[in-house]
Amino acid sequence: MPLGPGQRVLAVADDLSGAAETAAALLSRTTRTRVLLDPRTDTPAPAGTTTVFDLDSRQLSAADAAARITTVLAGLAPDTVVCKKIDSLLRGNLAAETAALAATGRGVLLAPALPAERRTVRDGVLHTDGVPLHTGDAWRAETAAPPRSVAEALGVPVALLGLQAVRGPDHHLRTALREALATGLPVVADAETDADLDALLAATLDIDPRVVLAGSAGLALALGRILGDDGESGGER
Repeated sequence: MPLGPGQRVLAVADDLSGAAETAAALLSRTTRTRVLLDPRTDTPAPAGTTTVFDLDSRQLSAADAAARITTVLAGLAPDTVVCKKIDSLLRGNLAAETAALAATGRGVLLAPALPAERRTVRDGVLHTDGVPLHTGDAWRAETAAPPRSVAEALGVPVALLGLQAVRGPDHHLRTALREALATGLPVVADAETDADLDALLAATLDIDPRVVLAGSAGLALALGRILGDDGESGGER
């Protein structure tokens, strides 16, 4: 579903490269896009503006990262679409930042899949090149062990939206998504293709555009496609 020409979008990322990538993904001919480095410099966004914040929170403590999320979302207009760029390998302060997003009461849809890089989610488990994250070597540079599932990365119960629901008829997907959001838990969505992400995004915006969209560049690109029928977007991670 296309968003209105006056739609405001707020995106947040935990580092500058992620913010730039997100801005490129959301760029369209129907919106203006700006990247800000400090929430304190923000001014009210004109209608039809996409604002991307670099929170510079990747290396912060969990508490400080969550506090930056809370700061940037304070006083947000209720009709603003919110998109949180996360790392496609679930690194960084994912748990703390997702908890801060959930605390807004908007609901959270978490769809980490990045099809262009062959990173997919099946049964709530992130796969890279078809291999579950926790059995591969994608986290070899990290000091901690990789999470066995997206839910384990979050450290809280989640509502899982499986691939069967994502690829089902539109009314079935919307019913499953409504039920998942009604639990009050973060909704973790399976996805393997851009079409899966497009379907998820269209259903979410149709049900409640206030739901926070959290995902990798794949989800940002899907939102960019909705912001403009033929808007140009790019950038993968």
